[in-house]
Amino acid sequence: MGIELNTRTGADLAMALERVVEMRIRLFSQYPYLYVGVPEYEKEYFEAFQAKSGAMVVEALVDGAFAGLATAIPLAQDKYILKPARQLLADACLDPAALFYLGELLVEPSFQGRGVGSALLEAVRAEGKRLGFAHCCLMAVDRPLDHPSRPRHFGMPVPLWAKAGFRALKGWAFFEYPTRLPGGNVATIPNPMVFWRD
Repeated sequence: MGIELNTRTGADLAMALERVVEMRIRLFSQYPYLYVGVPEYEKEYFEAFQAKSGAMVVEALVDGAFAGLATAIPLAQDKYILKPARQLLADACLDPAALFYLGELLVEPSFQGRGVGSALLEAVRAEGKRLGFAHCCLMAVDRPLDHPSRPRHFGMPVPLWAKAGFRALKGWAFFEYPTRLPGGNVATIPNPMVFWRD
């Protein structure tokens, strides 16, 4: 199985807009994120992302078929993430200017478990180092084991980034977004997120 990676930056980022929007809505709707996205907001989100200095999208192809993507940006450029995470970073004595932020890591279900996520993660880390950042970081939602929306088959796998040497900071940052609640209702609520860095 051959994994081919394609990095988009600058004006070339516009070519990835539709795919990023569609994948965020579809894949983040699942547990544990339970995010209820709409195309109009997602397009605004990605258009703002691609206008920022240092933004990038890495796309993965497996034997010519699209398999997944990752987005990344210098953390200091992403106020949406930086504002709620600022205290966690201060407590850990981390300078946001030294961090390259992995925003999304999305792999098509049919390609999961085949090394695509690892390849995307390492591509982002390598680009961060090339650009002079001391660390790569990311945020991941944290749900309790007894969460009523947790699927029975959802085990306790070690996160891909933990296997790659990332460490979780103590505490949580809380992000408000439209969330599907147990029973099917949707509400904009604060969701606990863990900050990870390599």
